[in-house]
Amino acid sequence: MYGHTEIQKKIQDKYDEIAALRKEQVAIAKSEGLSEVENYSFKDKNGNVVTLLDMFQGHDELIVIHNMGKSCPYCTLWADGLSSSTPHFQNRCGFALVSPNDYQTMSDFAANRDWKFPYYSGAETSFISDMGFSHQTEDGKTRYTPGFTTFLKKEAKIYRVACDLFGPGDLFSPIWPMMDMLHHSDKEWHPKVSYW
Repeated sequence: MYGHTEIQKKIQDKYDEIAALRKEQVAIAKSEGLSEVENYSFKDKNGNVVTLLDMFQGHDELIVIHNMGKSCPYCTLWADGLSSSTPHFQNRCGFALVSPNDYQTMSDFAANRDWKFPYYSGAETSFISDMGFSHQTEDGKTRYTPGFTTFLKKEAKIYRVACDLFGPGDLFSPIWPMMDMLHHSDKEWHPKVSYW
């Protein structure tokens, strides 16, 4: 196709710029250094107690997804997408999702979506707020934020490494960058929990 090579070169140059900026962004996210955190306790899908150390699943690193709960279609979008990558994550590190929903609500919802990763209720712990993914609003309600936190296990101690947020247009769901390439990329679209 005419002009294809020149366009591809310009695109590749932008990819290189984005990759360099991403390295800077990651360095900033890790710039606070490791901070020790407690071994929080959660409830699994059967109501059993599971600790943060348990979530490492034999690895020395862990990624915890912060989900806002079953009422959030955006959080469901990210979780649905990440679920298919679970074996890849688990080959490299511990990988789990924590929700503010009680364990029964979380279990029913996750089973309905056939999520492959381990999922836990953080409803009875301060973990979500301590990690910076919830806060109290002026009217006294709790507001949750989606994203993830990474951890390191060293000599039976747990350290927080870094975190990032989920949001439309981010790097953590292929939906956004692929939809950007549609002809009507500015068309408003919102995910749904169910399309049927």
